[in-house]
Amino acid sequence: MGAEFESNRNGAYRFNPWGEQMVVELYDIARYAPVLAAPFVGSLMALWIVQRPMERAGYGSPSGDAALPPGLVELSCVAIVLWAATVVTGWPLWITCLVGWTLLCLALVDYRQFILPDVISLPLLVAGLIVAASGGRPGFADAVIGATVGFGAFSAVGWLYARLRGREGLGLGDAKLLAVAGAWVGWAALPTVVLLASVAALVAALGRSGGVIRLDDARPVAFGPYLGFALWLTLLYGRFL
Repeated sequence: MGAEFESNRNGAYRFNPWGEQMVVELYDIARYAPVLAAPFVGSLMALWIVQRPMERAGYGSPSGDAALPPGLVELSCVAIVLWAATVVTGWPLWITCLVGWTLLCLALVDYRQFILPDVISLPLLVAGLIVAASGGRPGFADAVIGATVGFGAFSAVGWLYARLRGREGLGLGDAKLLAVAGAWVGWAALPTVVLLASVAALVAALGRSGGVIRLDDARPVAFGPYLGFALWLTLLYGRFL
């Protein structure tokens, strides 16, 4: 008997290559595919990050080129899938995981090099606009406004800080990442993203400095990881401001 497709009572299609006992649920394969793909995505991500030319030294080591701990990126990618699966189901889970994996990549690069590469940020921005234009939340108009306001707000803050303090504070990479946030969660959620990122950055700074913050401390801080984490939380659970 030849291969055939069968439909169960829930409407899910099964592929039965012999028309007998071996049945593969295509729906189940698609549902579990993200967690199966996560380790491979993590391995490729770690390889790309480590082999990426060092433009600026970050926290990784004095030269900023410390190797990533074995398995860290792979386990982080799996954790992103498991976390997202508690909130999102079906095909949107794939989209959410792709966003989470991309934010993880940006966070690791920024932590090691103090840079948010356009080759990662800009496609994520475009993807957010495409999803919004295709009927996803927050809606295309809100996404465009959010991206514009996000980039403009952080660009203005960065320019003002540089004029007042004589050194770079918020870079354009942070402004582009906030534009990404605006594209994915809309302009109304930007205050939530900024507040969560600021609180997370403050807590981390207090932890590194033993509970003391000095205003004259000129050491740079990678804000991208905190901004990405705040976007991830807002994407999953929505805004609270």
